Amino acid sequence: MQTEPMSLFMEAWRKMVVSLPSPNLEENGAVTNRLSDAPNLFFNLWFQNRPTPDEASFREMLRTGKAQAEAWHQFAGGIISSDWSPSNWQEIVADEGLAVMLNMVGMEAEAIVPPSRPPADLEIRRITTEEAAHAAAMMNARAYHMDEAQFECCGGMHFFPPDAMNYLGYVDGRPVCTAGVRPINGTIYVYLVATEPDAQGNGYAATVMRHAMAEGMAAMDYPLLTLHATEDGKSTYEKMGFRAGATTPLLVPAG
Repeated sequence: MQTEPMSLFMEAWRKMVVSLPSPNLEENGAVTNRLSDAPNLFFNLWFQNRPTPDEASFREMLRTGKAQAEAWHQFAGGIISSDWSPSNWQEIVADEGLAVMLNMVGMEAEAIVPPSRPPADLEIRRITTEEAAHAAAMMNARAYHMDEAQFECCGGMHFFPPDAMNYLGYVDGRPVCTAGVRPINGTIYVYLVATEPDAQGNGYAATVMRHAMAEGMAAMDYPLLTLHATEDGKSTYEKMGFRAGATTPLLVPAG
């Protein structure tokens, strides 16, 4: 990748966390915090901020991150980079009492491959009201099978600043999908892509995401589109023209 996935991740999460209560952005050695007072794991993360290629420095980084999470008053996890870690990082992570909750991967694209089928029949509107912002937040909660209360923290326009371009897709007046883009590290970063569970499988997410990317490319003078995907979503983005970079797993306490 032309972009460095961890730097991209940290800056994207900085921009989100600063809009939440009590943001903690401290740096401690090889760990950078993106913590908040929101009861949501995704907004309470520490990040590996530099390569730790030998076992000793990798263990020290993990222990620092683990200590930061244990000292925080919300449940917290951490993000590491496979490219910045020893080849046996999985064994070391387990030995340090941590486990991989979710495998993610950084991805980028210079251009988007045209869709293989017509776009879904959606009315797409930019998020500009508190009601729409709340609808998008709750949709993300339901799409990821999380308690809606965990996403109340981002259910307002404070979470969708002017430099972000976020959209809802409607069917018969009901919002069924959402996606957004915002400038991150000189790229157009795609984020908060979700579809209501009962509306999945109709191409809605791809349609609203393509709309958001097109609007972002028209408004921002940046050469690359970037995102972080789960392993399950990786193939979908590859079909759009995205290329995968380093794996960036989410770690939580084992057990």
